[in-house]
Parts: sequence; C-alpha cells; structure tokens
Amino acid sequence: MTTNRQSVFTFLNVTESVTTIDRTRLEQLRSDYATMMKTVPIVTTTTMVNQDDQLKLLARKFMLIDDSINLDHLNLCVSCSSLDIACEAILGKYIDVLMAERRAARKTTQSNVKPTMPTVTESLTKIICQILVKQNDGAVIAFIHNFLLSPLAETTSNQRLQEKFEALSSDCHVRASLSAGCTLDVFIRSQLLDRGGTIDVGRPLNKLPLVDPIVLVDEFDTWHFDQLRGLLELNLIPNEKQFPRRWKLASNAQILYTIELVGKQTKDDYENETTMRNIDRPSTVSLQRFVEDVCEKENNGMAAKWLDALRADDLFTYDHLANLKHTEWSELKVLSINGKKILKSYIDREKQMASNAKSTIQAKTDNSNNKTGKIQSESELLACIHQIKLYFHHILTDEFASAGIPRPAKLDARCVHLSFDEMRREGFADDGLFDQMKIFFLPLTMIDDDLAIGDGQWRSLSRVRLNERDKLLVKQKRLIEELTEKEDEYYRHDDSIRKLRKDIHLKRQISEEHNGEKYEGFSIVELLDEHRQIMERLEQERNTLRTQIQATEDLINNIEKGLIRPDVKSGKKTDRDLIKPNRGTGKSDIMSKLSLRMGVSMVAPPIAAGELNRPLVGESERIISDICMRCHRTPYLMCCVSIDEIDSLAPKRKDNSSDGNIAKLSVLLSVIDGIKDVPNLMIFCATNRLHMMDEAFLRRMSGKFFVGRPSSHARKSILSGMKSWHISPNLLESLTMATTNFSGAALRLVKSIILFRLEN
Repeated sequence: MTTNRQSVFTFLNVTESVTTIDRTRLEQLRSDYATMMKTVPIVTTTTMVNQDDQLKLLARKFMLIDDSINLDHLNLCVSCSSLDIACEAILGKYIDVLMAERRAARKTTQSNVKPTMPTVTESLTKIICQILVKQNDGAVIAFIHNFLLSPLAETTSNQRLQEKFEALSSDCHVRASLSAGCTLDVFIRSQLLDRGGTIDVGRPLNKLPLVDPIVLVDEFDTWHFDQLRGLLELNLIPNEKQFPRRWKLASNAQILYTIELVGKQTKDDYENETTMRNIDRPSTVSLQRFVEDVCEKENNGMAAKWLDALRADDLFTYDHLANLKHTEWSELKVLSINGKKILKSYIDREKQMASNAKSTIQAKTDNSNNKTGKIQSESELLACIHQIKLYFHHILTDEFASAGIPRPAKLDARCVHLSFDEMRREGFADDGLFDQMKIFFLPLTMIDDDLAIGDGQWRSLSRVRLNERDKLLVKQKRLIEELTEKEDEYYRHDDSIRKLRKDIHLKRQISEEHNGEKYEGFSIVELLDEHRQIMERLEQERNTLRTQIQATEDLINNIEKGLIRPDVKSGKKTDRDLIKPNRGTGKSDIMSKLSLRMGVSMVAPPIAAGELNRPLVGESERIISDICMRCHRTPYLMCCVSIDEIDSLAPKRKDNSSDGNIAKLSVLLSVIDGIKDVPNLMIFCATNRLHMMDEAFLRRMSGKFFVGRPSSHARKSILSGMKSWHISPNLLESLTMATTNFSGAALRLVKSIILFRLEN
C-alpha cells in the first residue's frame, strides 16, 4: 500500500544540512541497485529490462513512493559515481524543491492579502502625560516640581531647590495643564520629534512610554538599565480610550499631566482598565501571566501570539521557560527572534533580582510611611535623581544650552559626602581611608563653569600678574648686574694668581735669601692663599646668584604663560580608576556600596576576574570589550566595572606568559587610555597581590588606596556589636588587644564564634 510508503527525502532524512543524511541507508540503496543491475541478463534491446522498472523494484523493496518525482530522486542517489557525490546531489535537489515550495507559499500569501486603504494621520490637540511615582519620597516629588515642571532656565534656581515637598498621600491625584516651555513639555515634544513626528506602530495604543529602558544582550549576559532609575515612569496616554493607529501632536496641542502613585491610578474618562495596569516587575506565577506582563511592559500586543508559539514548543509553565539553557533558546522553532530576545532578557533580569525579591514584595505592600521602601539610603536616592537629571540634560543638550544652563557634573557633591558618612554610621571603620577616597572623587563633582572666571576677574588678575612680572624683571636685572660684578672680581683675582705664579717661576734661580721677597709686606705664598680664599667665596656667591636668576626667570615664564587665558573646556579626562589591596578587609563591599550611593552606574554586577575566563579563543576578550562598551549606551553618566582579584586578569607579562592572558590584558588596556578609550568608564579593582600585577596596568590606575587591617579603635568598634550581657567592658578591651593584626573578616568570625559559644 502506498499509504505506508515514504518519500526518498524522508527515508534518507534529508534536511538543509548534509550531516543529517542517513549515509547507511543511502549506501544500502546503491548496493542493492548495483546487485540488481548485475543479475539482469544481457539480451537484445527489444527485450532489455527498462531502467525505470529496476528503480520501481528498488522502491518497492524499501517501501518508497514510486511516482515519477521520487523515482527521479532515487535515480540521482544510485547513478552518482561515489557516496559523497550522491549526498551532495540529493541535498541540492532537496534545497531546490524547498525553495520552490517557499516561493509558491509567498505567492499564495500575497494573493490572499486584501488591499488596505492608506491610514489617515490624525492630529491630536489634547494629550496627557502620566507621571507614575514608584518611589514615594519627598525628594522625588521635589524633583518632579522643581525640575520636570519648571521652565528650563529655572531648574538651577536656588529658590526652587530650597523648596521642600512631602510624599504623596495614598489618595492623592494631581492633574493640571503642563506649562509651555517647562522641562517636561520640551522633553515630550523632543521625543515625539525624534520618533519622526508621526507615531505609527501598526496598531492602536493605550499608552506610549516616553523613556524606554536599555536592554542589551551581549557575550557576557543580559544588561537591563532603567534610565529613570526605578523612581518614576513617564507615559503619554490619550484623551480618549486609545490612540489612533497613526497620529501626530498638533503644534498648538494642550498637554496635561497627572501625578499618581503606582497601583493608585484612578479610572476616569481618559483611562480604561488596561492603562490602569502598571507592570514594574513581571509576575512569575504562571507562564501566561509572565508573558502578558512582559508584553504589557513592552507595549507590543504580542502576548497571545507568543503564548501560542511557546506552547507549540511544549513550554507550558514559567519554570519550563526559566530553566532553558543558553543554547536551547536558539532551538525554539515557532517563537520569533525578537520574542526570544525580549523574553530571555526578562528571564535573566528576574534571576538577577531574585535576591531582592523579599524587599520588593515588602515595597509593594508597605505604605505605612507613604514610601515604597525600595531605596533606603538618602545618598543613593539623591544619586538616582542626579542621574535622571543627567539623562534629561543629555537628551535636551541644545535646549539647556540655549537657556544658559550648564550640564551638571558626573557626580553630585552631596552624594559623595553623604555616602561616606552613611557608611561610617553603618559600622565601616575606615581609619582615615574614606577621607583619602573622598579627595579622589570630589573632582568629578566639578563642572567647567566652576573652573572659569569672568572677564572683570580675569582683567584684575592679569593686572596683578603684570605687576608681579615687572617686579621680577627689575629683580632679574639687578641680580644680573651683581653677577657681572662678582665675575669681574673673580677673574681679577684669577689674573693676580697667574701673575704671582709666573713671578715664582722666573725667580727660581735666585739665592735663598731672595726667596723671602715680599710684596707690600706680604710673602708670595700668603698672597696666593688670600687670592684663593677670595675666589672660593666669590664662586659660592656666583652660584647663588645664578640660582636666583634661574628661579626668577622660571617665575617670569610661568606668569607669562598664566597671562594666556586657558580653555577650561579642553575635554581633558579626569582620574577615574581605582585599585585597593589587602585581604579580608571589606574591599568588595566598599566598592559596591560606593558606586550605588555616589551615582556611579555599574554596567555589570561585581565580577570576579575568573568569571571572564572562557574556553574558546577570543571569547574572553569579547566579553571584556562588550562589558566596557556598555558605557557608550549611557554617555551622560559616569559608569564603572567592579573586578575583584584583578591580579589574575592583569598579571605581569613575562616571556613564558600565555597568549590568552596577554590578549585579555591588551583588551583591558585598550579601553583605559588606549585606542578604544571609554571616557566615562571608571574601573574599580581589588587585589591582595599588587606586586604581581602588570606595570602598564598599574600606571593607568589613577588612584591607589591601601585598605589595611583595622586599627585598635576600629577593632573595638567591630567587636562592640556584641551586647553588654555577652561580654563585659573589661573583657572587650582585652579582646581588642588580643586581636591585634586581625582582618575585618577574621574579627567578624571571632565575634560569631563567641556569640555561638555563649548561646550554647
């Protein structure tokens, strides 16, 4: 029965790759056909068995379809001179058939598509900007009023900056008209203009996010960066229930704004049930809920299609999706490439945030103090607000420049001071280290205008410098004259000594009584000694005068260089690299907390140098380069990469060094003052073996701080964490002395052991 028969392609498992062809079955076909041809008797052409009959016999034997197409494929398999040629021939025939089927399918699809009328662009005269507050704190509300809702020229007004605001109440709902020319109004119009002026995403939208997060999948992992730092969300929502499919904002359009708490939005005439829903973190209760939340966050309307594609690949729960390995994502056949990329980025982000799940849940339910509780540190909150300001200055560079507002510094000075103070209050015993590190970071809080002076100040300073130069020129002339006199006197005595020596030489043959001849009551020997002493004194005075003349000349040159007005906007890079050695002293903890609290954006989680090692040649170098190149996505921020045990990544280069180590080091050096220099990159490193590191790498480290073992006061501070009923004050003093030269980690271990022993 032909119903049980299969095609030649199916029998040989032919696909688009030659490696899948079943060579054993192909060899069996060729062998049996050769045997059949040998058994055919040699007769006249009138009785010769037809070749097609032999192919049909072969097809029946292997249960193959014996129509003309499959017989042609079977003939191709058995007539080639070798097995390899037969594999290539049948693969070529399969690809020809496959391409023909695809062309036919495209023609059928195109013929079934109904012609559509061109979509009309609607001009909207009224639109609403929804400001969703995720971190309900007075500082965030102050930022909204003093920066977003203020005119560009007043965003740096001291009077506005001093205004205080309270956190929003749970039933608070602010709605008003947006002032023309305020920061948010200019930002909205700029964003719409950058998107082409006309918005067309192929379907009606309930909301349009104004700021999209950065999601980057590279060789290292998935990097997710919220440019509004999780403090708020900015969305455009229509005055009606939905945006038109294709629309633009009228030049005289009225823009309203609403300030709402997440989860507290009210449903009125401009919102529907979908716009009320805000997804900050997708739910992992089920696969359907996760995909719906992701699509709601992405605002793409692909939830149903992606769910059908995942179920077609036998993925029915969130765990099925989350447990896919990196290589298994590419094996999903139905889900689109963009769908794989977006879902994988959210899965990776969920894994990174798993450790913070408890605090996140608490943040959603705890409204006792009108705060979400997501950011407890004041310095970290202020740093996030400063980063948002930098983002707006980056997007609206020309607009702020026209208003005469300079770009803020990369770091906020308040955050730098607060971060070190908070870490001290939390128990970090720094022994003066933080004061040194503060001096290193404070230059990053300065802007060009801090270094500039006005024309009047410059003229006043120039007059002072000119007066100083004139005085120095007079002093220089006087010193030169004194030097000339001293030199003349010096050479007169030198001539006198030469004359005396000549006289002695001429009178050597005079009798002994004449040897005592005197000049004006002095013997020749005495005169020689006197001249030599005077010359030695004059030599010292000459050297002193020369030194004074050179110093005066240097001062004059410096003043003349200073009279040239410098360009403070030279673009010269600031120090930005940091390295800290010693063992068990809290280096990694200090690096992570400082970056968060000062507003330095970490483009990757803290990395141990060993995590960058990969088995394939060149893969480790690509990972290092990809991580550092992430800084280009946020050029308005100071970014950092934190690497622990950096000595294994940047060891000394020797003759027997492996090519892999040298290649990784060269890539690292290229992004630090090299050909791939990243100007807003700061590298935080930690090592216990500074002496084993590459010298070229160390030269590029602008700041080096030694994190030593705790002092007596610091040890006492760490050990005093035990209660008074656990250890007496006298014993605490003795224990402080006994733990001399202990590291911070060793002290915490001692404290844990003591508490465990006392409790048991």
